[in-house]
Amino acid sequence: MYNNYSKPVWQIFSVILFTFSFIGCKECKIIQTGTILTFRKELSKDISNFDFFREKIIIPLEIKENALVDNNPSIVKDGEYFFIYSRNTSSPILRYDINGNFINSIGNKGVGPNEYTEILDIIIDEKKQSLKVLSYNSIIHFSYDGMPIKNEKIDIPASSFTSVNNYYWFYTGNDNSYSDNRLFQTDTNFNVIKKYLSEKSNMFPMMEYNFKQSPYNTFRESFYNNIYCIKEDTLSISYTVKFPDMEFPAEAHNISPMEVIEYLGQHHYALIMCYLENDNYIYMQVSENNIASKQLFYHWIINKKNGEEYVINTDFIIDSYLISPQILSNDNKLYFLGYLIEDEKAVYSNENPSIVIINLP
Repeated sequence: MYNNYSKPVWQIFSVILFTFSFIGCKECKIIQTGTILTFRKELSKDISNFDFFREKIIIPLEIKENALVDNNPSIVKDGEYFFIYSRNTSSPILRYDINGNFINSIGNKGVGPNEYTEILDIIIDEKKQSLKVLSYNSIIHFSYDGMPIKNEKIDIPASSFTSVNNYYWFYTGNDNSYSDNRLFQTDTNFNVIKKYLSEKSNMFPMMEYNFKQSPYNTFRESFYNNIYCIKEDTLSISYTVKFPDMEFPAEAHNISPMEVIEYLGQHHYALIMCYLENDNYIYMQVSENNIASKQLFYHWIINKKNGEEYVINTDFIIDSYLISPQILSNDNKLYFLGYLIEDEKAVYSNENPSIVIINLP
């Protein structure tokens, strides 16, 4: 059994210590094109009120001795395959077909030339039928059948990354020992050409995974309410999200790192945990941290064509698919990864989790 969100987000800080000097790059201003989206908690209804969540498609992941899904799993997908990987573990990447049948594993933990210390993030190249695996100080390329292609060394201490139009984008978090910035654009040789996001904060850097798979190349941070879009070689603000009476306390960025956990535990606030977008829909997973009650999660769905909103509340249930959204596809399918729920508990009838698909209305 895995545990994806067993702790509130402010308990997963991690310090990464690297040093690097930027030569020939510049800090860039972000294009301000965004509109305001306001979260209205009063619209929220229990998930039982929504037919499209009841009519879900369930794909159990086949169990084999060499195909057990580890902690903190995520999915990426091309047209034919699902790739399941577990960050910060020793597990290989697992490839399944679209029916959940196991095909093969990819990569191994180790210190060899084509091994990774830990998986931090992966992106797929459908044209080349290959994967790029981000580990500490390296990106390792593998074919879909698991054969190593090459290992590229990098100097950026990133916890997540993406590739758009022959540019890489790396997120390092608030790692002041590395840079005053948190987001970096590089060429294919990993030379930094632009850097972004330099707001001062005393918080520890976080192991965040900011780039999810959806038709729009979006980016978000947990403790900030801007939603960014990457187009060509430009970063712009698409939306700014407001949480009335639940805004994240800005003072937290000025507090000592050793005191911030206690400070946040005394405040009521909401965070964007996941953002996905296509031509028709915006999807956000919102976490409400309330000192007076249990932690709540919301699925906030906005129809871009008619402006209709759905705010769907769910309890925090460890290992539930409902707290682990993964992918939004062009055809309006929302993919989750986790265990089904019965009597407000996750059901482990299958040792591996399932992929659960919701057709948005």
